[in-house]
Amino acid sequence: MSANTLWYQEEDGDKAAAAMVNAGRALWADQGDQRRRDADDAMTLWSGTTSHGFSGANAMSILGMIEDTAGYNLVQSVTDTKVNTTLRNEIRPLLMCQGGDSELREKAEAMQDAADGQSYELGLDDELEEVACWNGYIFGNGGVEFWSDTASSRIMASPVFHWQYFVSRQEARYSTRPQQLFSRHVMPRDVLLSFLADQPAAVREAVQKAPPASWDDAKDFVSDEPGKVVDLVVIWKAWHLPSKRVDLSEPRAFGKGEDGRKVKANHDGLHMVCIEGPNKTASMALITRPWPHAYFPVAWFKPNRNLGSYWGRGEPEILARSQIEMNQWSEREYLILDRYASPAIILPKGAKLNPAQLNNGLFNIYQIEGGPAQEPKIWNPSAVPPELINRRGRLAAEAKDQRGMSDMSMAARKPVGVDHKPGMAYLANTETIRHTAEFRAWRRFKLDCYRNIIRCFKELSEHDPDFEVVYEKDKQLVSAKMTSIDIDASKYRLKAKPTNLFSQDPAQQADQIADFVERQLLPPDALFDAVESPDLQALADDRKVMRKNAIKRVKLVAKGPYDEKLMPQPYHDLKTMKAEALKMANSIELNGERDDKLDRVTAFIADVDELLGLAAPPPPPPGAPVPPPGGAPPPAVTMPPAPMPPNQAQ
Repeated sequence: MSANTLWYQEEDGDKAAAAMVNAGRALWADQGDQRRRDADDAMTLWSGTTSHGFSGANAMSILGMIEDTAGYNLVQSVTDTKVNTTLRNEIRPLLMCQGGDSELREKAEAMQDAADGQSYELGLDDELEEVACWNGYIFGNGGVEFWSDTASSRIMASPVFHWQYFVSRQEARYSTRPQQLFSRHVMPRDVLLSFLADQPAAVREAVQKAPPASWDDAKDFVSDEPGKVVDLVVIWKAWHLPSKRVDLSEPRAFGKGEDGRKVKANHDGLHMVCIEGPNKTASMALITRPWPHAYFPVAWFKPNRNLGSYWGRGEPEILARSQIEMNQWSEREYLILDRYASPAIILPKGAKLNPAQLNNGLFNIYQIEGGPAQEPKIWNPSAVPPELINRRGRLAAEAKDQRGMSDMSMAARKPVGVDHKPGMAYLANTETIRHTAEFRAWRRFKLDCYRNIIRCFKELSEHDPDFEVVYEKDKQLVSAKMTSIDIDASKYRLKAKPTNLFSQDPAQQADQIADFVERQLLPPDALFDAVESPDLQALADDRKVMRKNAIKRVKLVAKGPYDEKLMPQPYHDLKTMKAEALKMANSIELNGERDDKLDRVTAFIADVDELLGLAAPPPPPPGAPVPPPGGAPPPAVTMPPAPMPPNQAQ
């Protein structure tokens, strides 16, 4: 039994806040400031100058020598190539149901659409995703934190830096997912108050009375007085993951009883937010709530694993030695070439020629005293060995090999002799092998993003039962209450699927899909559904409307009731309706759903067949020959003429 009560075990709120902030301060002093200085050095290596940094412009850095050295920036070339390659690797997390009926699958589909729409709104398909990718490759850790702004009924996501978060060395040494995570943030006071608009008055008053952040935190170079531009305060956050498995379907997991009243949670998971008090001696808890989830609210992209640590390594850190040596050789080459291009003139003192008279003018005449022994002599230094001149290029090539980069990926230069597509595709596949771990890290990042989006959806619906999600479906905005599409966490799994099977270029997409259609692997309409081209999409809208209407009607029939409003009409796409209804009937039977669903769908199929029968041509008369499938009808049979009657006169 520990002699000290840990912050998440403390019953008293003030003592828990003090213990949490003290633990966070200790970790900040041990890790935070040093990691921020390391980030400045990484930024210097990548940008090639000390003019950019998180400590402000023109910050002093141990790598300041780089700014004065011109040359090839290997770190930037490798980093930029990896960032763009990773961003092209589109990943879409999918909610995969474990069995279940059609109602559960419809909820999963709606939740999928809602998560996709929220991801787009937050910028996870655009700038926010790019920032996380850049931070991952430059600093080794690119993070995005998600939280539910209950005061405004919205989901918030912002990029965060790894030096703002701390994990104890003991927990991080043997685990990729420690039990505790601490963080220290500097944020505007008015923004924090807006997030706490629905909290008690004592909480908002504590924020208003909190001292402003110090100059070192504000980094306000406009004035020596912090707060001239923005009023900042310091907050501390901490999360402790539950020590056991938690059933999220139970209200007690979120600290609620069956009647909705606040009760003690049935686990030790906890989340706390505290404001730093005056003189850093007092702290007050702003938010204290159970944390039943088995993950943190931050999605990290860590492309380069650092074994024995929770944090990753950036490309500047890995390539720092090669880059510094390349810079040194670049300066040496300049000095050597400058010396070799400027020959020395040896002139005896007895010649009595003023060296200042020597210049590069043509047809100059110089008068000296003495004989030929006194004339100037030109001394050229020895030629520099090619090995020294080529040293910098070898350093760059070795560094590229170390990081699995080729000229084909970095400079779009294909290998000599490889001119056919299969060969290029093979080279591209073998090159991506070196980056498998990085792509897996990107996949984990996307999965964590969606996992936290769904978590925030549920938190907002817990706070407001009428909370609605808005998403796009069939190019139309649809709104639904979160409680109507919520799924038990045990009923689905999040899996990542790559979405860039086809080329990203629309013209090449069309060629690839046309090849699949020609081989009869895809229907002809697939060209309109798959190619992302405005021209084709405009043509496809008219073709899709009947199919979408058919699918929607079949789903409504399965839900019930089946009445005259849902009966098929002659102007519908009856063949598509029958195909979709047959799929629905087989799905209902396969999953063992209620018999009334199957009865409604089969009745709908019978009505569709009746309309199809009315629209079909009448059957041939009995005994008439039947034409072969796809062939021409047989020739008409002509009867011989009747015999002439005998001549009555004879």
